[in-house]
Amino acid sequence: MANGCKEKDCTVAQTGVCLLNNDPKSCPQRIASENSSGVDVVNELEDLAKPPQNPTFPATLSLSLADANSLMAGQYCHLVGILGPPDAGKTALLVCVYLLLAADKLAGFEFRNSRSLRALEEVSRGARRWKVGDPPGTLTQHTEAPDERTAGFLHFRLAQREGGDVVDILFPDLPGEWSTSLIDLNVSGRLDFLRSADAIWIMLDGLELSDQSKRHTALHRASLLLQRVRALFVNDVPPLRLVISRLDKIQLAPQKYQTLVEEARRLGIVLSVSEIASFSDSDTIKPGAGIPNLLATVSEQTVLNVESWPATGDASNDRQMLRFRKR
Repeated sequence: MANGCKEKDCTVAQTGVCLLNNDPKSCPQRIASENSSGVDVVNELEDLAKPPQNPTFPATLSLSLADANSLMAGQYCHLVGILGPPDAGKTALLVCVYLLLAADKLAGFEFRNSRSLRALEEVSRGARRWKVGDPPGTLTQHTEAPDERTAGFLHFRLAQREGGDVVDILFPDLPGEWSTSLIDLNVSGRLDFLRSADAIWIMLDGLELSDQSKRHTALHRASLLLQRVRALFVNDVPPLRLVISRLDKIQLAPQKYQTLVEEARRLGIVLSVSEIASFSDSDTIKPGAGIPNLLATVSEQTVLNVESWPATGDASNDRQMLRFRKR
């Protein structure tokens, strides 16, 4: 202690109470050392506020639906829904975007921020730890939802190299089983957030579409998925895009998926098509091929032409003002 007392039985250090009923700070029996500042260390420490609790990390690394809503309430975000069967390449697409941004190699875009950086690090880990010449069988882990009832979202803030416009994009990282349940059982309640989506991508494995024995089944199930998605919306459906993966393995002729485009047309949907290669084993196709153009379609989305005050007096519950967020 910096301070002592002439009384050998002094208990101020233990109890803070002077045996002589003096103020411990001014007791005449107190002996101050040369290094003493005259401050009662014990009493001063007792005045410090106790932290309410230790900080904790959230239960999940991705953003919850409440987090996504809070983010969209403060700034305009492009919400892009990604559906497709297991192993269609949905997570691989998101991992590729992140890794290209990390290396500053995503053509046309620069990384600005992410509210889900730890989640992106987690999903990309499998693609970053492998020996040259000895890649693993899969470069991304299978997505497992922490909560079977709600989606987890990944956030990117990107700046366009030309013009410098900043774009915020939210992607739900959904298990393929959610699309399977939507097709087979019409389990759609947990996908209600898609009604606020600016675009929806339906991903298919290009290798399956090129395989004569698998193509018919893949197209049939994708057609059912289109029908389920159409049923989610009362009026206009956000722009839909068929995203075909494994461009490094196979380049498909339009005839291979033409029936799906025609089915979308029958449903009143214009289905655009993009082909991508998230990773590549080809010497001619680079990793990330097609992805910059795919992201550019999001940043270029325009607001649907919905009349603000319809003269028909329609009293339906369709919240059409949601379509004017960008304006």
